[in-house]
Amino acid sequence: MFIDEGGDSFGAGDPPHGFCIAFDDDALEPDPVWTRLDDPANPIGRLRVSQVSIDRGMNAETGTVKTGTAAITLKDPYGEIDPTNTAGTFYGKLDPCLQAAYARFNPVDGTWSTRFRGFIKAFRTTMDTSGFAEVVVELVDAFDMFATLRLTPGDQGDTPRTESVGDIFYAGGSPVPANDTFKHVDQRINQVLDDIGWPAAKRDIFSGNVTVQEEVYERDGQAMQILADASDAEFPDVSRLYCTVNNDVAFRGRFARFFPNNPGYGITTWDVGGAAQAAADNTVVKVQNFTFRRSSEDIINVATALPKGLEDGDVPGQKVEDATSIAKFWRRPWTAEGLLTWKGHDDVGDPVLAAPETKKFAEFKVANFKDPKTRIEQLTVTWQNPDGFSGPANWAFLQAVELSDLLSVVTSHPGGGGFDEDYYVEAIREVDEPGPEASIHKVTMQIDVSPKAFYASNPFGEVDIGVS
Repeated sequence: MFIDEGGDSFGAGDPPHGFCIAFDDDALEPDPVWTRLDDPANPIGRLRVSQVSIDRGMNAETGTVKTGTAAITLKDPYGEIDPTNTAGTFYGKLDPCLQAAYARFNPVDGTWSTRFRGFIKAFRTTMDTSGFAEVVVELVDAFDMFATLRLTPGDQGDTPRTESVGDIFYAGGSPVPANDTFKHVDQRINQVLDDIGWPAAKRDIFSGNVTVQEEVYERDGQAMQILADASDAEFPDVSRLYCTVNNDVAFRGRFARFFPNNPGYGITTWDVGGAAQAAADNTVVKVQNFTFRRSSEDIINVATALPKGLEDGDVPGQKVEDATSIAKFWRRPWTAEGLLTWKGHDDVGDPVLAAPETKKFAEFKVANFKDPKTRIEQLTVTWQNPDGFSGPANWAFLQAVELSDLLSVVTSHPGGGGFDEDYYVEAIREVDEPGPEASIHKVTMQIDVSPKAFYASNPFGEVDIGVS
């Protein structure tokens, strides 16, 4: 077993260890210099992290990725992070919007893994009248900044046409041929990130597979809305726009869900199982418990997908339904409207116009969701003794599992039931607390998942170059 001996020193770009704040760098510095607050070799006023809570991703496979958050709870007996204490080590530096990060130590191999990086939203202190202080440092990822940044004419977007002066205009595909501008989905996303000053070094944007329409946004709107609209144009509920553990803004097009084994997508597959499976194979990550369901929530048998600007008379032609499923389960609808999809491509790369392109979204929904499915919805993985049989596999998982990774799950149930299928990671919630020894943390991770089987029917064919 390895020990976190501390004594850390950091240069620009070095990864964080433990709980770190970049006190002397700007909010958007890609390679800050960290200061560790919980270094066991250099205790600062007996500061101690008593809990770390992290929440990232979405609650289901059909939704928008939310702002990632983390809460670092510290015991601060001498007021080192009290902004009113002029004798405190960090007096004058305890500001919101500073970069902060949390990295966890692996007692199996002595390595560190960043589990959250973002910005300080607030320092919140509970002060007992006897003088005991507990401080919660609230962290958020880039999406919080994007949601609070308000758009202003002249600062974001392209030069507006006369009718759009005073608002925010982004050029793209136009029903007026003279105004038509080629704008691929990744170009729109990168343009927005450029406009708001997000560093190029903090992006991981794949190409996607569609071009997007022009659009006018109201001044004082949110940058996050423009980014979400671009992602939905690629394929609502299937493309992914999210922040990584390192607070890089990432975009993955639809093919990452259809071809997860393509190495270009960087998707890690983990072998996960119940107690029996982990006992038989020490490479299997042991699941502590899990929940599963067979629910009407997972049935869609009527779907409609509408690009922005579609004539009313063409709307009925965008509907896809399955009569057998409707007869058995009644109508279970799904609708996506106002999509900024302009053109896609077919299986040989030829362009497809907005209406037939978006109708494929509806075809996908009905084909994959028309029948109910018994599926796992959440798994819990916990820390294990690093010297135990399941220790190395579980610690490797707790250190490195990421959104959109694939879990190959095998379970056996009393009476003979069980699962043997793959699931995508949709959300990760983890709690990290002091353990039985200083270098062993008690980590509990809850993971929301969606079945890979929901992506079995692919209406877009086999055109996959590994960057979409």
